[in-house]
Amino acid sequence: MFRMLSAIVAVTAGALLLSPLRAGEKAGLKIGEKFEAEINETKSYGWPGFVDSFTGYAAEIPISLKAGQSVVFSVTVIGKDRKVSVGLQDPTGKMIAATSRNTLIKTAQLAAEEVNATGTYKVVVISDRIGPFSIRAVGPASEEVEVKALEDRLVKLRQEIADIEAKLKVLRPKLGKTLRQP
Repeated sequence: MFRMLSAIVAVTAGALLLSPLRAGEKAGLKIGEKFEAEINETKSYGWPGFVDSFTGYAAEIPISLKAGQSVVFSVTVIGKDRKVSVGLQDPTGKMIAATSRNTLIKTAQLAAEEVNATGTYKVVVISDRIGPFSIRAVGPASEEVEVKALEDRLVKLRQEIADIEAKLKVLRPKLGKTLRQP
């Protein structure tokens, strides 16, 4: 009995470890990588430009973005004449960018330029039918974003150094002596 139970636990654990990622799991979407999942839940969203809710079969995929980062999402669904829409929610849950509602057949693209905050966003994929989909996010590599952020910080630090040197230039003569130079 114990061996049989151990075998069942081992098979179940193996199946769970080998199963593909489902939309919304922690791994999420990464810039430049393809993400595949299934849409099988009905959800409703506020959609930009409409006063009513947009309800359909939906999946939410987390993606980490940095303030100022731009990204383009390409979504493809499988199934004859299947419709798809895609939106982007900011870390507060507000829909900040979206395609038209259920008018695109099989593929949709959404460009989000210069997101407003650093954090975990959600890409919302909505279809008129359940089934598999794939999504890819394309944008500046995270290294490019980091280089830009470091360059911006360097500019600010240089300005701060210039301001400090100017203050020292005014204060030193008042003391009547020269203080240590860096």
